[in-house]
Amino acid sequence: MSGLISVIVPVYNAAPYLRACIESVLCQTYPDFELILTDDGSTDQSAEICREFCRKDPRIRFYPREHGGVSAARNASIEQAKGTYLFFLDCDDAIHPALLQTLLSLSESCGAGVAVSGYRRISSALFSQETAAVSREEQKVSFFSVGNPEALGEFSCEQFGQGLFSAIGGKLIRREILGTVRFDEELTNGEDTQFLYRLFCSGTAAVLLKNDWYYYRIHSESASRKRGPEFYWSIYRCQKFIVRGEAAHGRKESSGLIEQTLLYDLLDWYRASRREKQDHLRRVLEDIAFEERKSEEFQKLPLIDRVRFLLAFSCYPVYHAVRRLLTFFRKRREREARFL
Repeated sequence: MSGLISVIVPVYNAAPYLRACIESVLCQTYPDFELILTDDGSTDQSAEICREFCRKDPRIRFYPREHGGVSAARNASIEQAKGTYLFFLDCDDAIHPALLQTLLSLSESCGAGVAVSGYRRISSALFSQETAAVSREEQKVSFFSVGNPEALGEFSCEQFGQGLFSAIGGKLIRREILGTVRFDEELTNGEDTQFLYRLFCSGTAAVLLKNDWYYYRIHSESASRKRGPEFYWSIYRCQKFIVRGEAAHGRKESSGLIEQTLLYDLLDWYRASRREKQDHLRRVLEDIAFEERKSEEFQKLPLIDRVRFLLAFSCYPVYHAVRRLLTFFRKRREREARFL
């Protein structure tokens, strides 16, 4: 087992969490790595913390840049990386001491271009205690291989759970399969999913480590918790990219499933915006719905889905009343069925 691993950590205003992230890399049982810290124009003490660690360990490289977003920071890091493998880690998360060594071993033994770690969600208040406890546990390594068709199928049906192919954190990627694939810098959310989808479109397979050795920190500033207009537009564009990609590759059933799921998501988001009286988000979702109605993929959906969607965005009070009525009759049938 050999090969330099480039650990890519984009940094932005993460001073309270950054030390734990970097230290989790430095204590890896696999020593042949370089740690690339790309600071994306932080305004807190993040850059100073990066420089401090650089002085302590020659394997760390620090690249400050103007703020351009996490995708731009990751792309810049990829260009600087010298490793045979790339490993992606978010600056507020951390990893188990044996993770790099384990993923590298699995990638080489299974011939997989992508090795994926299971992840554990931990609240920020308990992060140090829980990560230390899990890292001390003696755990048997458990994994399974996923062929390319199954990996692509995960984008339409998450049969492996946890949304393992929706985020880039905890992924070890063989550099040679990357080619020209980079993160879409115009997306603020969903860029991870699109990046991984494009990788699997190249034909690569994956291996999934079932041990939850990627520690995902939950806190109020997490990017995934921020849902403004850009979030909805980015997720929409990411999913439409995958819908059209699946159709272009002849996987029409998968394309239809992803399109249908996107439609349901838009309806859920729209109902929530009205329920919570978020008028600015309601207007954004109405704009997205207007664009969706013009798409070729929308016209191929079942008639009932299209009618429901059109009714919701054109006459919401009627849609809401019909939905409540249907829910009432469904629950009554379920109650009656229990007494038969």
